[in-house]
Amino acid sequence: MIKKVVLTSSGIKNKQVIEHEKINDFQTYLLKDQLNDLENNYDKEEQEQYKRHLLLLVEVDKHLFTVCHLDQIEMIKQYDGNQILEMLISNFNKELSGNKAINWGMAQYLNKEDEFNQVKENKRKENERYKLEQKQIREEKEKQHQKERDRELETSLNELLAGNKIDNYDFVDLCDKYSIKLPLRTRGWALKSLNEIGKDQYSYGGNPSKVVFNYVEKLINVAMTEQAI
Repeated sequence: MIKKVVLTSSGIKNKQVIEHEKINDFQTYLLKDQLNDLENNYDKEEQEQYKRHLLLLVEVDKHLFTVCHLDQIEMIKQYDGNQILEMLISNFNKELSGNKAINWGMAQYLNKEDEFNQVKENKRKENERYKLEQKQIREEKEKQHQKERDRELETSLNELLAGNKIDNYDFVDLCDKYSIKLPLRTRGWALKSLNEIGKDQYSYGGNPSKVVFNYVEKLINVAMTEQAI
């Protein structure tokens, strides 16, 4: 049979349903498409296991409302239909007043589409503000990190100019900072094998480099030229 079903996301829709059980003054139903999915995708044993997760619908005022899952049916036996509808309306209005409305079907049933859409728009704006705030926080952290890194590199450069050795990561970052283009092979060697390097000596693991001092010299010349300007 076809009934009007009040759905959270898609609103009030005509859906095929199956009668389940009469409770107090209301009839309960199951969605036919959920039952079909259960029968088509699971064997008999699995169907019994997963059937308890099916949505249970209650008919009140010629509409079917989702109130719980099938395995929670006992909890609604203490209420009549009007009490259930009153609770659904009360919960929706609380969500609406708290800018948390999520049930589009209830908004349609109560003719509160405009209020619902306003809450949805408020939530969208709130999310946009939150995203912007988080972006600004990340950018500020990145700026602060870069400032700290620049200070570290300045210290390492002074060490290098003074004839001391610096670590491999500082060497590569200084080359980048002063636009000294390291070939991919040399960059890879510096990051993986080089430990420390100075003007004319370095410590390393694995194979040595025959060209790395060329770039040390370029780095020192460019850095000294910029400092002199």
